[in-house]
Amino acid sequence: MTPRQALQAGALNARVCWAGGLRTIKAVSEQRDCMILLHAEFTEQGFLSWPREESFFKACGAGPYERQLLQPFILAWVSGKVTGQAEFAGTPIPVIEIDALYRGSDCLQGDTAPQCVHSYLQPLKKPQ
Repeated sequence: MTPRQALQAGALNARVCWAGGLRTIKAVSEQRDCMILLHAEFTEQGFLSWPREESFFKACGAGPYERQLLQPFILAWVSGKVTGQAEFAGTPIPVIEIDALYRGSDCLQGDTAPQCVHSYLQPLKKPQ
């Protein structure tokens, strides 16, 4: 299912796993982050590509996430279920509730800098 298909009637609660380039991330409360991502598609050869016609989606979940690891333009994979719609740049986009968030990296293999993390990300724990 694509983000466009997720806007159709009957898509509510559908499970999806989408890749995308992070556009924005914002705390909507102390315990919740939402991000807008530019959807990327997989080619028949298994590579990611950017479609000619851009398509965005919004992903929200328990937060906060580490901002150093979630900067604009990083590549992420988000799995979850479609929970509704929002608007971005005057266009309706689907909203999904995050079950899992994977951060890709464009760093060279072996680079251990913190911004080169490529793994599943968990929300930060608040001090007790």
